[in-house]
Amino acid sequence: MCSIIYRMALAEGIHTYLVDINTLTLSNSVFDGIIAHAKSASVKYKLVILDNLDVCDNDSQNNISRFIDTFEKTIFISTATICYNMDESLRTKSNIASVPNYTMVESREILDGMIGTMLGRKHNNISSVAMDNIIEKCDHNMRAMINYMETLYLYGMTSDRPVDDATINVITDVNMDDSIGDLLTCMRGDMFSESVDIIGGMTMRGKSNIDILFAIFGYIVKHPVLSDVENTRLTRIIGKYIVVLNSCDDSLYMNFIVNDMMKVLSLE
Repeated sequence: MCSIIYRMALAEGIHTYLVDINTLTLSNSVFDGIIAHAKSASVKYKLVILDNLDVCDNDSQNNISRFIDTFEKTIFISTATICYNMDESLRTKSNIASVPNYTMVESREILDGMIGTMLGRKHNNISSVAMDNIIEKCDHNMRAMINYMETLYLYGMTSDRPVDDATINVITDVNMDDSIGDLLTCMRGDMFSESVDIIGGMTMRGKSNIDILFAIFGYIVKHPVLSDVENTRLTRIIGKYIVVLNSCDDSLYMNFIVNDMMKVLSLE
């Protein structure tokens, strides 16, 4: 979505600054770039685009809120999967517009492009039925679809066999919902070892730590198993560790994540 806004703004002659929120939380130099862009006197129309604002930590959200107050002639546009993890001051200053999910036709076009780009000639053995299964498994979530494509790409790089429907079924056939449901039950029951074992099982079936965090996030959004307070607290933990794992995806962090989530669930 942000890339579309970015291209449209450039086409209209608007000087645009596009920020990856994961970079924003890791580097103060990105803040310096936003400030320099907003202060630029030579540009009449200025726009700052922030992607995935809901995974941004509280300090960064507070900084963004202050920027909005300071630079009145700069327009700020951000995207978020959920709004309840946004800072209250940001919500009150924002005009929130809901964007519907991609349709099946749109998701097919996007996935077909991913397959052609990432798998090349090997994608000829993937049927339209298998593509639809991937889309349904991902619930039209582009990030999840990219994760699947990356897994299939790595398989294709390390195997002489073509990537086909059978391969897709093996790689994507991980019942994440059941695993995440069991994980939340164990964490609420203060069962640390059992929780780590469940995560280890998902890892053994080809899921990265970030995949697991996004699966937990998707599960608590789709299933009303936790309170709003618990959802908000867990989402903040997920956002914090996604940033950490983007720079160092060490399995040891999953122990810290489980421990932090268990503390949250024990507060209720």
